[in-house]
Amino acid sequence: MYKLGILCLIMGALILFSCTNHQSGIQAHIKELEEEIGQKIFTPELDKDKIYLIRELYTEYVKRYPKDTLSPIYSFRLAQSFAHSKDYSKAIEQLDEIQSKYAKTKVAPKALFFKAFLYWEKVNKKKLAAETFALFLKLHPDHHLASDAKTSISLIKNESNMEEIIREKETS
Repeated sequence: MYKLGILCLIMGALILFSCTNHQSGIQAHIKELEEEIGQKIFTPELDKDKIYLIRELYTEYVKRYPKDTLSPIYSFRLAQSFAHSKDYSKAIEQLDEIQSKYAKTKVAPKALFFKAFLYWEKVNKKKLAAETFALFLKLHPDHHLASDAKTSISLIKNESNMEEIIREKETS
């Protein structure tokens, strides 16, 4: 019985060590790829295979460690990656996932704002953009992007033109 207990303890330690090691290994690989991609993001040297690889690593990390504090950050970076490659439907899908799984994190307001921006500027769904900006204001009225959300709603609804908004910002 004593040997069985020790064996279980050793097995548990090995499993814990291998999980921790795997997790830190993924983090290190992501960091390395982010640095490499970040240096070449706007050059013809950008390696699409590395983009696909980092997406896979983000996805794997979030699936394996959903409660880890890096998971909402990696989810947001995944959405940004999709948006950067003009796959807006996947980007919006990922941003929705952040709202449902990580609504209480610091990333959630930024994700919702980015979703509204994508609807407006990239997908040309102005009504959805205005609704999403309004939801942002309802959920995050004191966020530093709140005034930008209000301005965006005004522009979408054509209540103001850009010159009026600039004058208002300058006088306030």
